[in-house]
Amino acid sequence: TTHAFSLPRATRRTRLRAAAVEAVEEFDVVVIGSGIGGLSCASLLAAAGREVCVLEAHYELGGCAHEYDVDLDGKTIPSEKLKTMDPRPPTFKFEAGPS
Repeated sequence: TTHAFSLPRATRRTRLRAAAVEAVEEFDVVVIGSGIGGLSCASLLAAAGREVCVLEAHYELGGCAHEYDVDLDGKTIPSEKLKTMDPRPPTFKFEAGPS
């Protein structure tokens, strides 16, 4: 089983400290970063029967392999927020490939 956690930057340290104190789940492997390498490693380890936790500091999982939306005012809209917007506003879609 693979678990992925993405924490907002403003509260990342506070939540990590709280999570460390309240943690009741144990993992065989913790993967830092959800880029293509981290997700590939995590999926292979999970397929081999390991309990895997993937930690990501950015609000989107995927590292350079994620995409994002920008509204007409130039503001980035997180994908989770975009899913809940009804009606969905017009946006520009970008891929965050390697630079």
